[in-house]
Amino acid sequence: MEKYLGVRYRYKEEQKNDTAEQQARMRNAAQRQDIATTEEVIGNIHADHPELAEELHQMVRAFRFGQLLKLLEGKKSSDDNKK
Repeated sequence: MEKYLGVRYRYKEEQKNDTAEQQARMRNAAQRQDIATTEEVIGNIHADHPELAEELHQMVRAFRFGQLLKLLEGKKSSDDNKK
């Protein structure tokens, strides 16, 4: 199919690898407080998860990289615990 139509099937394993790669890029960018790369990664997930992307954009705009890192590690921030 790919040869004739230019389409390619995406398999679950590839999607998991893409997700893990994006998370690693986001983590590295957040650790360096690299706004441009962090925004680029967020842009990549916007099509599939627009609400999440908007929340992440707000964190980056407010320079809450520590909170972003906690989310990537699966930990709730102290702000989340107060809600």
